[in-house]
Amino acid sequence: MVGLEFDRLEDGYTDKIRRWVPFYDELLQSLFTDLPADFRPKSILDLGTGNGNVTFLATQLFPEADYILVDASAKMISHCAQRFGDSDQFIYKQRYLQELSFLPASFDLIVAGLSLHHLQAGEKQELFKKLWRWLRPAGVFASTDLYVDRSQEEEHAAVLKEWERIAREQGSDTDDWEYLMEHYDKYDYPHSFEDQLQWLRDAQFADQRIVWVRGAWGTIQAIRQ
Repeated sequence: MVGLEFDRLEDGYTDKIRRWVPFYDELLQSLFTDLPADFRPKSILDLGTGNGNVTFLATQLFPEADYILVDASAKMISHCAQRFGDSDQFIYKQRYLQELSFLPASFDLIVAGLSLHHLQAGEKQELFKKLWRWLRPAGVFASTDLYVDRSQEEEHAAVLKEWERIAREQGSDTDDWEYLMEHYDKYDYPHSFEDQLQWLRDAQFADQRIVWVRGAWGTIQAIRQ
């Protein structure tokens, strides 16, 4: 159902997300600010592409790369096709992340911009194993997201309180916040930095680390050796 939810959000998505998500532009940029020296990916996979804001940033850095954009929302994928055009450089797939399958060693870079929180713990762990297989040697996976353990009730409550404070500073009103919390309760499964770094280790990523963090928001990078 999350695909249909994002169908409803497609119109004016960037303006909405900039009101709702703390540090939105910084989060997306952080996917690309600490990549290995001389890293020049030729094939890039964007997981949960939304309206293509992550891919757009990637094209500014790697204009010659080939891109596969994946999202569960038909309207988001249609928007991306209009934004980037119909050429062999861009392939669009309307899929849930759990459904994806690619050949081993297909990508140099895999990015996920505020999308993996829609996966439950076991789904994240299974996806990380697939990502390791899909990456070429020295390939990079980078994910920016909300990182918090919902079972830690006091910490979780503090994160939500700070999120609301920042969202309201960014222009969100009461209706925005009520919608966000309804969406969060229905569709979102955030997990902590510690859990996700461990799951990446379990998936054979020998090099994994936090490359950007502000509170509970941050970016993890993992490199396949």
